Amino acid sequence: MRAERFVVVAIALAAAPIAWAHHSGSIFNPDSVVAVQGEVSRFNWTNPHVYIYVETTDRSGDVVEWEIETDATPILTRSGWSSQTLKPGDRVVVRANPDRNPQRAHGRLISVTTGSGAMLTPRSSFATRASESDTIAIAPDFSGV
Repeated sequence: MRAERFVVVAIALAAAPIAWAHHSGSIFNPDSVVAVQGEVSRFNWTNPHVYIYVETTDRSGDVVEWEIETDATPILTRSGWSSQTLKPGDRVVVRANPDRNPQRAHGRLISVTTGSGAMLTPRSSFATRASESDTIAIAPDFSGV
């Protein structure tokens, strides 16, 4: 029994850095912001992260598809987003923290401005809460979350 516990603890300790690395956001440069203007090519409403793909042209005129990482669907839902918020073909301007690897067209969403002028952020509802108690989500069940 003691050996089994040791194995379980060893596996948990070995996996902890992997889980932390995924959620740390350390691949993004928080001191830099890029603006990507283009057209939504895909909008993947999935967990653990929603992704917005935006086609734009680089300085040499080549088409580049940026992969913009956002939060999970429950967080975006509480901020007013839905699976229909963005559609392929929508014109957008995205502000994001870029990947530290300059070879990757990848960033973490700060905001997206739609063609109608609406500006969305991944946690916009949290910024307008009067108190911490207001941020508690209330639902009759877990369906759809």
